[in-house]
Amino acid sequence: MSNTKDLIGEQATLDGLISRTLRNYEDDEITHIRPFLFDSNSTIESISLPNCREYHSTASSEAQHKFYDCKNLHTVYLPSLDKIGARSFENCYSLNNVTFSEEIEIGEYAFKECYSLD
Repeated sequence: MSNTKDLIGEQATLDGLISRTLRNYEDDEITHIRPFLFDSNSTIESISLPNCREYHSTASSEAQHKFYDCKNLHTVYLPSLDKIGARSFENCYSLNNVTFSEEIEIGEYAFKECYSLD
C-alpha cells in the first residue's frame, strides 16, 4: 500500500480530515487533488501540500475550480505543482501569498478576482 494520499471526490472530506470548520491544512503525503475539492470553502485560510504534483483532470481543461470562491484563503504552498487549471483560484479575494514551481503553467482565469495578489 502506498504512503501517498489522493484527495478524493468533489466536495470530499479528505477521509474525514477536512470539514467546513478547518482553517489550515498541511499534509506532506498528498500528491494529487481533484476538481472542486475545496470549492466554495469559506473557512479555509491556508493550504500547504509540498508534494502535490498534479491536479486530477476532468475531460475538459476548463473548470478546474480546486479552490474556487475560497474567500478567506490567503496562503497557498504547492511548490511541486507544475500546472494550475482554469479558474482554480478564482474569487479567492484574500489570496496574497502563493508558492508554486518556477516552471508553472497557469490556466485561463486561474487567479481572476484575486484582488490581494500583487
